[in-house]
Amino acid sequence: MVMWWDNGRCQHIGAHRFTLSESLGRPVRDGMYACHILECPFRNCVNPAHLYEGTPQQNCDDKAALGRQVSGDRHGARLRPESRSRGERNGKVVHSDEFVRHAVACVRFGATQTFVARALGVSRTTLRDWVAGRKRAGLSPNQQGEGAKEKSDG
Repeated sequence: MVMWWDNGRCQHIGAHRFTLSESLGRPVRDGMYACHILECPFRNCVNPAHLYEGTPQQNCDDKAALGRQVSGDRHGARLRPESRSRGERNGKVVHSDEFVRHAVACVRFGATQTFVARALGVSRTTLRDWVAGRKRAGLSPNQQGEGAKEKSDG
């Protein structure tokens, strides 16, 4: 990060963008990126000969070509799922896993989402997301519905 004062205000710009602007003799155009050539493996390198003005798509393509974009099985959430704070392990959680399972089971037994939400003091939107499995990712849909399956079998 490069900082300087301009008309009494502190300005900030990334080192790559600053170096490229200096070598071009003009600012990098709006919407364009200061991209790094693929042949240089050092991401902190600010050699002007290794930088070029590129589109966001070119920047993403370069990142993928260098193996710096992790997704799928290489993503941290898949490699180390225990490092993610899910369900009750999340410090911001308000309701216990058991509470969520109970609420979902009530809906699966046939109670309306509005009735269950009012009875338990949660928003209908939150309850809808629990039932659909969009919230509380630590509870799989199977875990969320265990109560309903157990009672419906007997």
